[in-house]
Amino acid sequence: MNILPDQHIGSFVFVLRAHHSHAVSNHMGRAVQQCFLKMIADFDPALAEQFHDGTTGVRPYTVSGLFRLGKTQIVRGAIAAEEQVWFRITALNDTAFDALKTLANTRVDTPVEIDNATWTLETVDASSGGWAQQSSYMLLLTEHAATRPAFEIRLTFDAPTGFHTKGATVPFPMPTLLFESLMARWSAFSPIVLPELLHPFVDQHLSIRAFEGATRSILQKNGHPEIGFVGEVTYALVRRNPTLHKVDPRLSRQLEAQYTPLAQAINLLAAFALFSGVGIKTASGMGVTRLMR
Repeated sequence: MNILPDQHIGSFVFVLRAHHSHAVSNHMGRAVQQCFLKMIADFDPALAEQFHDGTTGVRPYTVSGLFRLGKTQIVRGAIAAEEQVWFRITALNDTAFDALKTLANTRVDTPVEIDNATWTLETVDASSGGWAQQSSYMLLLTEHAATRPAFEIRLTFDAPTGFHTKGATVPFPMPTLLFESLMARWSAFSPIVLPELLHPFVDQHLSIRAFEGATRSILQKNGHPEIGFVGEVTYALVRRNPTLHKVDPRLSRQLEAQYTPLAQAINLLAAFALFSGVGIKTASGMGVTRLMR
Protein backbone atom coordinates (compact mmCIF):
# COMPACT_ATOMS: atom_id res chain seq x y z
CA MET A 1 0.00 0.00 0.00
CA ASN A 2 1.34 3.43 -0.93
CA ILE A 3 1.43 5.89 1.96
CA LEU A 4 1.11 9.49 0.85
CA PRO A 5 3.45 12.04 2.47
CA ASP A 6 2.11 14.49 5.01
CA GLN A 7 1.21 17.96 3.74
CA HIS A 8 1.74 21.34 5.37
CA ILE A 9 -1.30 23.54 5.94
CA GLY A 10 -1.25 27.19 6.92
CA SER A 11 -3.30 30.31 7.47
CA PHE A 12 -1.41 33.45 6.38
CA VAL A 13 -2.54 36.94 7.44
CA PHE A 14 -1.67 39.80 5.06
CA VAL A 15 -1.77 43.36 6.46
CA LEU A 16 -2.11 46.21 3.95
CA ARG A 17 -1.87 50.00 4.15
CA ALA A 18 -3.90 52.15 1.75
CA HIS A 19 -2.00 54.55 -0.52
CA HIS A 20 -5.02 56.81 -1.05
CA SER A 21 -8.50 57.34 0.34
CA HIS A 22 -11.20 55.50 -1.59
CA ALA A 23 -14.48 53.67 -1.07
CA VAL A 24 -15.21 49.94 -0.95
CA SER A 25 -18.74 49.05 -2.01
CA ASN A 26 -18.66 45.26 -2.22
CA HIS A 27 -17.23 42.19 -0.51
CA MET A 28 -13.68 41.97 -1.89
CA GLY A 29 -13.14 38.23 -1.92
CA ARG A 30 -12.82 37.90 -5.69
CA ALA A 31 -10.58 40.97 -5.86
CA VAL A 32 -8.31 39.50 -3.17
CA GLN A 33 -8.21 36.21 -5.09
CA GLN A 34 -7.14 38.08 -8.23
CA CYS A 35 -4.46 39.94 -6.25
CA PHE A 36 -3.17 36.63 -4.84
CA LEU A 37 -3.03 34.99 -8.28
CA LYS A 38 -1.24 38.03 -9.73
CA MET A 39 1.42 37.86 -6.99
CA ILE A 40 1.90 34.13 -7.70
CA ALA A 41 2.09 34.79 -11.46
CA ASP A 42 4.95 37.24 -10.89
CA PHE A 43 7.22 34.33 -9.92
CA ASP A 44 5.42 31.24 -11.30
CA PRO A 45 2.87 31.87 -14.07
CA ALA A 46 2.15 28.16 -14.53
CA LEU A 47 1.31 27.75 -10.84
CA ALA A 48 -0.96 30.79 -10.94
CA GLU A 49 -2.82 29.27 -13.88
CA GLN A 50 -3.10 25.97 -12.02
CA PHE A 51 -4.49 27.74 -8.95
CA HIS A 52 -6.95 29.68 -11.12
CA ASP A 53 -8.28 26.55 -12.82
CA GLY A 54 -11.29 25.34 -10.86
CA THR A 55 -12.10 22.36 -13.06
CA THR A 56 -9.75 19.84 -11.47
CA GLY A 57 -11.40 19.54 -8.05
CA VAL A 58 -10.98 21.34 -4.73
CA ARG A 59 -8.60 24.28 -4.94
CA PRO A 60 -5.64 23.98 -2.53
CA TYR A 61 -6.19 27.44 -1.03
CA THR A 62 -8.89 29.69 0.37
CA VAL A 63 -9.21 33.47 0.35
CA SER A 64 -11.06 35.96 2.54
CA GLY A 65 -12.34 39.40 1.75
CA LEU A 66 -10.89 42.55 3.34
CA PHE A 67 -11.37 43.00 7.09
CA ARG A 68 -10.90 46.04 9.32
CA LEU A 69 -7.60 45.78 11.18
CA GLY A 70 -7.97 43.93 14.48
CA LYS A 71 -11.51 42.79 13.63
CA THR A 72 -13.41 40.33 11.49
CA GLN A 73 -15.63 43.13 10.22
CA ILE A 74 -15.88 43.15 6.44
CA VAL A 75 -14.62 46.42 4.94
CA ARG A 76 -17.39 48.50 3.38
CA GLY A 77 -17.49 52.23 2.80
CA ALA A 78 -14.72 54.78 3.13
CA ILE A 79 -11.06 53.83 3.42
CA ALA A 80 -8.76 56.62 4.61
CA ALA A 81 -5.27 57.15 3.24
CA GLU A 82 -2.76 55.18 5.37
CA GLU A 83 -5.55 53.05 6.88
CA GLN A 84 -4.65 49.40 7.50
CA VAL A 85 -6.78 46.36 6.64
CA TRP A 86 -6.10 42.64 6.46
CA PHE A 87 -7.05 39.54 4.55
CA ARG A 88 -6.33 35.87 5.01
CA ILE A 89 -5.17 33.18 2.56
CA THR A 90 -4.85 29.53 3.54
CA ALA A 91 -2.88 26.64 2.08
CA LEU A 92 -4.16 23.06 2.04
CA ASN A 93 -1.09 21.34 0.58
CA ASP A 94 2.66 21.79 0.27
CA THR A 95 2.42 23.51 -3.11
CA ALA A 96 0.15 26.28 -1.85
CA PHE A 97 2.04 26.49 1.46
CA ASP A 98 5.39 26.98 -0.30
CA ALA A 99 3.87 29.61 -2.62
CA LEU A 100 2.56 31.59 0.34
CA LYS A 101 5.93 31.33 2.09
CA THR A 102 7.53 32.76 -1.06
CA LEU A 103 5.13 35.71 -0.96
CA ALA A 104 5.91 36.25 2.73
CA ASN A 105 9.62 36.34 1.93
CA THR A 106 9.51 38.49 -1.21
CA ARG A 107 6.46 40.76 -1.28
CA VAL A 108 6.56 42.61 2.06
CA ASP A 109 6.92 46.40 1.62
CA THR A 110 5.84 46.19 -2.03
CA PRO A 111 2.72 47.64 -3.68
CA VAL A 112 -0.24 45.42 -4.54
CA GLU A 113 -3.47 46.24 -6.34
CA ILE A 114 -6.95 45.18 -5.22
CA ASP A 115 -9.89 46.24 -7.36
CA ASN A 116 -7.89 49.09 -8.94
CA ALA A 117 -6.80 50.50 -5.56
CA THR A 118 -3.12 50.46 -4.58
CA TRP A 119 -1.94 49.25 -1.19
CA THR A 120 1.40 48.51 0.43
CA LEU A 121 1.75 44.96 1.70
CA GLU A 122 3.20 45.60 5.17
CA THR A 123 3.38 42.17 6.81
CA VAL A 124 2.59 38.51 6.18
CA ASP A 125 2.11 36.46 9.35
CA ALA A 126 1.66 32.68 9.54
CA SER A 127 2.62 31.84 13.09
CA SER A 128 1.47 34.32 15.74
CA GLY A 129 -1.73 32.43 16.56
CA GLY A 130 -5.38 33.23 16.05
CA TRP A 131 -5.92 33.55 12.31
CA ALA A 132 -2.19 33.07 11.61
CA GLN A 133 -1.24 29.42 12.12
CA GLN A 134 0.80 26.60 10.61
CA SER A 135 0.21 22.89 10.99
CA SER A 136 -0.01 19.65 9.01
CA TYR A 137 -2.56 16.87 8.65
CA MET A 138 -0.50 14.48 10.77
CA LEU A 139 0.06 17.12 13.46
CA LEU A 140 -3.67 17.88 13.67
CA LEU A 141 -4.42 14.17 13.93
CA THR A 142 -1.81 13.64 16.64
CA GLU A 143 -3.16 16.54 18.69
CA HIS A 144 -6.75 15.30 18.59
CA ALA A 145 -5.98 11.60 19.00
CA ALA A 146 -4.39 12.39 22.36
CA THR A 147 -7.21 14.66 23.55
CA ARG A 148 -10.58 13.85 25.06
CA PRO A 149 -13.17 15.04 22.50
CA ALA A 150 -15.34 18.02 23.33
CA PHE A 151 -19.07 17.32 23.39
CA GLU A 152 -19.91 20.83 22.23
CA ILE A 153 -18.25 22.51 19.26
CA ARG A 154 -18.71 26.23 18.67
CA LEU A 155 -17.86 27.56 15.24
CA THR A 156 -17.95 31.14 14.03
CA PHE A 157 -18.66 31.92 10.39
CA ASP A 158 -16.94 35.23 9.63
CA ALA A 159 -17.93 35.43 5.97
CA PRO A 160 -21.15 34.33 4.27
CA THR A 161 -21.24 30.53 4.27
CA GLY A 162 -23.53 28.53 2.02
CA PHE A 163 -23.81 25.08 0.50
CA HIS A 164 -25.03 23.76 -2.84
CA THR A 165 -27.15 20.65 -2.46
CA LYS A 166 -29.90 19.07 -4.57
CA GLY A 167 -29.79 21.92 -7.05
CA ALA A 168 -30.30 24.64 -4.44
CA THR A 169 -28.22 26.86 -2.17
CA VAL A 170 -28.68 26.31 1.56
CA PRO A 171 -27.52 29.42 3.48
CA PHE A 172 -27.05 27.69 6.81
CA PRO A 173 -24.37 25.27 8.11
CA MET A 174 -26.51 22.25 8.92
CA PRO A 175 -24.37 19.53 10.54
CA THR A 176 -24.42 17.16 7.59
CA LEU A 177 -23.66 19.90 5.04
CA LEU A 178 -20.89 21.40 7.17
CA PHE A 179 -19.06 18.19 7.98
CA GLU A 180 -19.55 16.64 4.53
CA SER A 181 -17.77 19.74 3.19
CA LEU A 182 -14.95 19.37 5.71
CA MET A 183 -14.60 15.65 5.00
CA ALA A 184 -14.35 16.29 1.26
CA ARG A 185 -11.62 18.90 1.73
CA TRP A 186 -9.70 16.72 4.17
CA SER A 187 -9.88 13.72 1.82
CA ALA A 188 -8.76 15.81 -1.18
CA PHE A 189 -5.35 16.63 0.34
CA SER A 190 -4.69 14.59 3.48
CA PRO A 191 -2.77 11.29 3.48
CA ILE A 192 -4.88 10.21 6.48
CA VAL A 193 -8.12 8.33 5.85
CA LEU A 194 -11.04 9.37 8.03
CA PRO A 195 -13.07 6.70 9.92
CA GLU A 196 -15.43 4.72 7.72
CA LEU A 197 -18.44 5.33 9.97
CA LEU A 198 -17.97 9.11 10.14
CA HIS A 199 -20.73 9.88 7.62
CA PRO A 200 -23.51 8.06 9.53
CA PHE A 201 -22.09 9.36 12.81
CA VAL A 202 -22.52 12.96 11.66
CA ASP A 203 -26.03 12.19 10.48
CA GLN A 204 -27.13 10.43 13.66
CA HIS A 205 -25.07 11.84 16.54
CA LEU A 206 -24.60 15.54 15.74
CA SER A 207 -27.17 18.27 16.32
CA ILE A 208 -27.35 22.05 16.67
CA ARG A 209 -27.47 23.28 20.27
CA ALA A 210 -27.65 27.02 19.55
CA PHE A 211 -26.99 29.63 16.88
CA GLU A 212 -26.92 33.38 16.48
CA GLY A 213 -26.47 35.20 13.20
CA ALA A 214 -28.05 36.23 9.94
CA THR A 215 -27.86 35.63 6.21
CA ARG A 216 -25.84 37.94 4.00
CA SER A 217 -25.43 38.08 0.24
CA ILE A 218 -22.27 38.97 -1.65
CA LEU A 219 -21.61 39.46 -5.34
CA GLN A 220 -19.51 36.85 -7.09
CA LYS A 221 -18.49 36.43 -10.73
CA ASN A 222 -20.45 38.51 -13.25
CA GLY A 223 -22.34 40.19 -10.41
CA HIS A 224 -24.08 36.96 -9.39
CA PRO A 225 -25.24 37.13 -5.75
CA GLU A 226 -24.49 34.28 -3.38
CA ILE A 227 -26.18 34.07 0.00
CA GLY A 228 -24.75 32.57 3.17
CA PHE A 229 -24.81 32.57 6.96
CA VAL A 230 -22.69 34.83 9.17
CA GLY A 231 -22.60 34.23 12.92
CA GLU A 232 -21.97 31.47 15.48
CA VAL A 233 -23.31 27.93 15.74
CA THR A 234 -22.86 25.47 18.60
CA TYR A 235 -23.00 21.79 17.63
CA ALA A 236 -23.65 19.04 20.17
CA LEU A 237 -22.40 15.46 20.06
CA VAL A 238 -24.77 12.90 21.57
CA ARG A 239 -23.46 9.56 22.77
CA ARG A 240 -26.63 7.61 22.01
CA ASN A 241 -29.45 8.17 19.53
CA PRO A 242 -32.58 6.37 20.85
CA THR A 243 -34.43 6.69 17.55
CA LEU A 244 -31.58 5.11 15.59
CA HIS A 245 -31.40 2.33 18.19
CA LYS A 246 -35.01 1.44 17.42
CA VAL A 247 -34.76 1.77 13.63
CA ASP A 248 -31.31 0.26 13.05
CA PRO A 249 -29.95 -1.32 16.25
CA ARG A 250 -26.93 -2.81 14.46
CA LEU A 251 -25.72 0.58 13.18
CA SER A 252 -26.53 2.14 16.53
CA ARG A 253 -24.30 -0.36 18.34
CA GLN A 254 -21.49 0.18 15.83
CA LEU A 255 -21.56 3.97 16.27
CA GLU A 256 -21.74 3.74 20.05
CA ALA A 257 -18.81 1.31 20.13
CA GLN A 258 -16.72 3.72 18.05
CA TYR A 259 -17.98 6.87 19.75
CA THR A 260 -14.64 8.20 21.05
CA PRO A 261 -12.59 7.96 17.81
CA LEU A 262 -15.55 9.26 15.80
CA ALA A 263 -16.02 12.20 18.18
CA GLN A 264 -12.28 12.89 17.99
CA ALA A 265 -12.58 12.99 14.19
CA ILE A 266 -15.40 15.54 14.46
CA ASN A 267 -13.26 17.71 16.72
CA LEU A 268 -10.35 17.30 14.31
CA LEU A 269 -12.43 18.49 11.36
CA ALA A 270 -13.76 21.45 13.37
CA ALA A 271 -10.16 22.56 13.98
CA PHE A 272 -9.33 21.95 10.31
CA ALA A 273 -12.06 24.42 9.31
CA LEU A 274 -9.68 27.32 10.08
CA PHE A 275 -7.52 26.21 7.15
CA SER A 276 -10.04 24.63 4.79
CA GLY A 277 -13.01 26.97 4.93
CA VAL A 278 -16.40 25.38 4.32
CA GLY A 279 -19.08 25.37 1.68
CA ILE A 280 -19.09 27.17 -1.64
CA LYS A 281 -16.78 29.83 -3.13
CA THR A 282 -14.05 29.53 -0.50
CA ALA A 283 -11.48 30.62 -3.10
CA SER A 284 -13.27 33.94 -3.50
CA GLY A 285 -14.11 35.02 0.02
CA MET A 286 -16.92 32.81 1.32
CA GLY A 287 -16.92 30.18 4.06
CA VAL A 288 -14.31 31.76 6.38
CA THR A 289 -14.75 29.64 9.52
CA ARG A 290 -12.92 28.97 12.78
CA LEU A 291 -13.33 26.93 15.94
CA MET A 292 -13.93 28.96 19.08
CA ARG A 293 -12.01 27.52 22.04
